Amino acid sequence: MTAGRAQGPALAPPAFPAPKICDGRRTAGHVQVPDPEKDDAGPLEMSWKVASAGALEEASPTKLRRTSSIAGNVLVADEAEGAEKKPPKKAFWLQRKVTEESHTHNYVRIGFPLQPVLMDGEECSGAWTVSKADEGSMYPFEMVAIKVQSHKNVFPEEDDEQEAGSEKEGAVKMTKSRNAANEISALQMITEFDPEGKGNVVGAELVVNDEVAIYIVMPYCKEGNMTDYIGANGKNGRLEEAVTKKLFGNILNGLDTLQQVHICHRNLNLENLLVRGDQCLISSLGWSLRVPTSEDGSVVHLLEPQSACGKKPEYIAPEVFRNETFDGYAVDLWSAGIILYLMLFGSEMLFAAPIPEDPKFQEICMHGHLKTVVDKFQALNSAEKPVSDEAIDLLQGLLRADPTKRLTLAQVKEHAWMKSS
Repeated sequence: MTAGRAQGPALAPPAFPAPKICDGRRTAGHVQVPDPEKDDAGPLEMSWKVASAGALEEASPTKLRRTSSIAGNVLVADEAEGAEKKPPKKAFWLQRKVTEESHTHNYVRIGFPLQPVLMDGEECSGAWTVSKADEGSMYPFEMVAIKVQSHKNVFPEEDDEQEAGSEKEGAVKMTKSRNAANEISALQMITEFDPEGKGNVVGAELVVNDEVAIYIVMPYCKEGNMTDYIGANGKNGRLEEAVTKKLFGNILNGLDTLQQVHICHRNLNLENLLVRGDQCLISSLGWSLRVPTSEDGSVVHLLEPQSACGKKPEYIAPEVFRNETFDGYAVDLWSAGIILYLMLFGSEMLFAAPIPEDPKFQEICMHGHLKTVVDKFQALNSAEKPVSDEAIDLLQGLLRADPTKRLTLAQVKEHAWMKSS
């Protein structure tokens, strides 16, 4: 079920629930890597030097380093105290970084879920083995991405005294810190709603806190973000229309998931779309907001003005850019329209900002002349395969400056372009 248009009066976004974070610890240990080609080989039967990672075809990070001693690179989540039945112990082997530090998080690491090595039914202290992936998986071993956050990002009150001398800097850090905590809550809301991960939004399997940092365990997407995917699979910065339609269908499914838990992403862009196999997943919920609704969820309210966020202004809906009240779902659909535009045409004819002073924004989004702009573009690029009129019509419906005239998610799903083969 997808929501219709938001109604007044505008309300402040509801607070996110407190994130659920379990205690854990980083420890040294022995990690054994079974040969994925030998299903009957128990990890204790193999020598440290014999079980070669060379059996894996892919390069790092799926090619594991084979080592008997890891200095603190095993993350163990403590079992819940007082539970009638203790859950299986969760542990992860932290491997190399796949992102550098940024202002929103420290970095992301590759992680491999671990199982304790058993001897006569008893766990061997400090001995682990990597978990083989399920049959049909794209990787020989289970893999996760682990976002590492500093405590001050998630718990800013711990650093209030240290930051008292710099009011401006402290305010910025508080904003980022609240976003980090909200992201954890949003990820957990997604996982609770969609435990099988079929809703095309990245959730959080587990969140662990130790003396060093906070670790958010999420699905691993080997193919990177959509910008990487277009660079590897596109032509002249553009994707084939059929490929675009399939991936855009994934994005719509992700937006449907967000709407069902009453969340607006607010920062959708190519970099925040991850590719896993042949699926596109919405990620990075650090700027997300909860959307105010009636008690039964049938009425969606407008949101009070919020500060604009994002790296590039074209992704920001015009009403947000003007600091007006806004429909949280409509601003995500604006961003989805920009994404579809970039996938089909690249950035050559895109406007620079959603303001009337930008002539292309005025022509496309205020006057509705996208078809004229596209015809000019395709005349100059006659060697390129033309984009269908149905796709252009859908784009025009998404890129309306007036949010009340912008297509809703339900209307996008029923559009002729989405329905065509």
